[in-house]
Amino acid sequence: MADYQDTDLFMDLSLVDDPYPYFEYLRELGPVVPLPALNVVAAIGFEEALAVHLDWESYSAVVSVTGPLPPIPSAPEGDDITAQIEAHRPQMPFGEEVLTLDQPRHTPLRSLMMRLFTPRRLKEMEECITRTADQLIDEIVGKGRCELVADFAKPLPRWRLPTCSACRKVIAMTSALPPVRRPRRLGSAMKARW
Repeated sequence: MADYQDTDLFMDLSLVDDPYPYFEYLRELGPVVPLPALNVVAAIGFEEALAVHLDWESYSAVVSVTGPLPPIPSAPEGDDITAQIEAHRPQMPFGEEVLTLDQPRHTPLRSLMMRLFTPRRLKEMEECITRTADQLIDEIVGKGRCELVADFAKPLPRWRLPTCSACRKVIAMTSALPPVRRPRRLGSAMKARW
């Protein structure tokens, strides 16, 4: 088996096509493994990973999207860095998204989102989302290059989908606008914001 001791899971492009030998290497080391290239520890075992995931008092979800890249914008001080994470959350990629929020902020927002994105509602939005994604991809192909976040990920939900009535309903339900005035005001607010 290859020696992956200095392999950077997040940056080593040789892992893209076939990461499984690397994952096997990590599993052979044990359920919790230091990754020296990143100065982090990875929970490899199912039980260990689940324990970390469920223990929101000890672990933060702030790096659940990007992993340790980039690192938090300040040097950790002490055993509990919760205050440091919260102070720097706006500077961290995806730091204020529902997925990366910690308790007590995460659950109320997730509960709201779960009620909005039901299977029926997603089915109503499917055609609009697909059409919008296809249009964005056509624009990217026309340019001949792509910066995925700027050219696709940001435009998709922010300024294209609000033209879909089902999407407008979902966005309107998450706003504080009175129900009678939502569609007209929402459209104005969307244009002004994006």
